[in-house]
Amino acid sequence: MKINGVEIGGFNFASYSVSGTYTQSLATDNVIRYNLTGNTKLEYSNANYGLYNFMVNAGTYSLNLGTYSNYNILSSDLTTIGSTGSGLTGSFTLQGTYDGDNMWITYKNNFINMPVASAPPAPALDADFEAYKTRVEGAGGSLSSTEISAGNQLVLDMKSAGIFGTIVKAAYPFIGSSAAAQKQNLISSNFTGTFSGSWTHNSNGIVGNGTDTKFDTGFNMNDNTTLNSAHYGFYLSQRETTTAAIGAYSGDGSKRSFAFTNLGNTAYLEWGDTYVDVVTDASGVYGLGLLVADSGTMYGYYNGSLINSIAYGGGVESNNFTYGCRSDDNSFGNGTFAFGTLGLKMSSTQSTAYMTAINTFQTTLSRNTY
Repeated sequence: MKINGVEIGGFNFASYSVSGTYTQSLATDNVIRYNLTGNTKLEYSNANYGLYNFMVNAGTYSLNLGTYSNYNILSSDLTTIGSTGSGLTGSFTLQGTYDGDNMWITYKNNFINMPVASAPPAPALDADFEAYKTRVEGAGGSLSSTEISAGNQLVLDMKSAGIFGTIVKAAYPFIGSSAAAQKQNLISSNFTGTFSGSWTHNSNGIVGNGTDTKFDTGFNMNDNTTLNSAHYGFYLSQRETTTAAIGAYSGDGSKRSFAFTNLGNTAYLEWGDTYVDVVTDASGVYGLGLLVADSGTMYGYYNGSLINSIAYGGGVESNNFTYGCRSDDNSFGNGTFAFGTLGLKMSSTQSTAYMTAINTFQTTLSRNTY
């Protein structure tokens, strides 16, 4: 073994493997006292696994390899080495800050060759996200590790806001890069959507062609919301540059359960007998839109902020909510939808938490717009 490049004899390291958490006490074994003059590098080599490096530069002792950072020296006097995780196949680095003048290195013969260990158990997933993942896989789809992490956190954030299942009845995260995955409802097995037309499915979401692309959620607005308690939301990760709409509509102007996601480079959120405009962009509309209908007042949000509110009347359309076009096959869009939700009204606090959770999700997936 070498300390700062100087060979130190008497070390005879042997292999071991780890599953889960492993702690080995070294308190009764040999101790080397080494005076620190700066960052200290310890290294040793093994014929099977090559050179391993320790760097100690401060009082947190974390062992890192690749994406793992879960091997830790647990005791302040370095008399116990604790290990969680695995996957060692190359060099690793032990990093931290050390404030004293001396570092005490405790070793035990026939103990350390650093492990070729079994894989650490995957973090436990929320049960509702696990059920969604099972639905995706059961339909023939799959999710990447990043999508799993982002989606699981989204469920946790929505639950923390008190909106998962109780307020948000259908949520489409449009992850998995396939129709089988992207038609699934995150909330439950209800309202599994149906794609028609020539959609493009990729990691950014679902991409319309401006001609015939329609995603029918199966969520009938009249059956599942009320005039005085409803919301719908969408997240466009890439711009609508054609006249485009989403939602439920059959021609009755007093029952507008839909949105123009782009009409003259402006987005309009409509409910009952009226509408609010939330954004105008000469390059085409994109971003997060949310409409909340609450006891006669309609609130229009865009990219995390309340833009407008207005009184409304009228009624609720008795058709399914659709993305990519309106339910009456009008105004097919060419943007990319990265999210959609449907359900009941939210408070202003919940609306803010909802938008934060969704944008955090999109940011994790590198498809956020703000």
